[in-house]
Amino acid sequence: LDKLKDQLNNPDTSALAAIRMEAIGSDAIPFLKTGLNSSSKEVRFYSAEALAYMKDDSGVEVLADCAKTERAFRAYAFAAFAALDTPSCYTHLRELLEDETPETKYGAFRALWTCNPSDPAIAGRRINDEFNFHPLSLGGEPMVHLSRNRVAEVVLFGMDQRLSPPLALSAGNKISINAPPGSDTVTISKFEYGHKDERRIVENNLAKVIREVAELGATYPDVARMLMQAKAQHNLESRLEVDALPNTGRLYYRTKEEQDLASSRGGRGKEKSTIGREALIPNIFSANEEDVKDEKADPFAGRTADAGEDEETGEASSTDIRQTSGEESDESPEESSEGKGVGSRIRKLNFFRSKEDSE
Repeated sequence: LDKLKDQLNNPDTSALAAIRMEAIGSDAIPFLKTGLNSSSKEVRFYSAEALAYMKDDSGVEVLADCAKTERAFRAYAFAAFAALDTPSCYTHLRELLEDETPETKYGAFRALWTCNPSDPAIAGRRINDEFNFHPLSLGGEPMVHLSRNRVAEVVLFGMDQRLSPPLALSAGNKISINAPPGSDTVTISKFEYGHKDERRIVENNLAKVIREVAELGATYPDVARMLMQAKAQHNLESRLEVDALPNTGRLYYRTKEEQDLASSRGGRGKEKSTIGREALIPNIFSANEEDVKDEKADPFAGRTADAGEDEETGEASSTDIRQTSGEESDESPEESSEGKGVGSRIRKLNFFRSKEDSE
């Protein structure tokens, strides 16, 4: 353990040392806790991550800080939160729901959903057996999130979101959504050959509009296209995101102090390290084809939301790995998705699965 403690406090070897300590069990917990006070964010993160998988929540503040401030660790931080599942874990995840970064907001939602789908902070309902709808009462920047990953889902980050009139939207071929300039109400009409016309007037509240069009028979692709049309026409002021998932294989740029720490402990003192592998991501963010009822009716084909190629927006992927190498590749994730670290291992937990298996 003393040898592993030295390795833990070296940023170049901390990932592997933390996993080896985790394998030892409870005797290693005091040593891992010392890593939480390291001057290196890598050391702090790997210590907190290992503690989380051992059901010790001593490192939750470190995990929350990494999820919020360091995109390279974000996917793994949320996976560790999902494995931890303690009251303090819930508290931090609820706070992260109000973060400004889309993938942090949605990552916190997915981690909470993995821990407890019935948690009051994220509770929603299934609409017409078409999609899950989660209108969340939150502060922070309002956001609408659509998913084509794992399950058909609409998440509203903020209950008071409105549509900006004048409106002329459609939800499929039979349903129209209209409102004149300055109107506080929205008229939803359904016209179907051979059936009586239906018309409903509802408050100009996005959650209520979504519920009403769904009750009139709109499918998930219909609702998704309606929201994207609203955004394109400037009727939706809120941010609109599609699959804002934290990715892996990102580069962590070390501070000068961290480089010096690695060098002083016999490491290479590199300026950057690759965290995990680009092609492998925690399964709490992976695609599960069994949950996707109709992949052919893809409402997002050829479309993008606000973020586009924004670096803070994640990308759907499928699996999970924790990098355990003391010698990471100097190549960027774009140059090498294979990960040249020696000793990488796939986590054999219930929410980890390889990309090859999912395909």
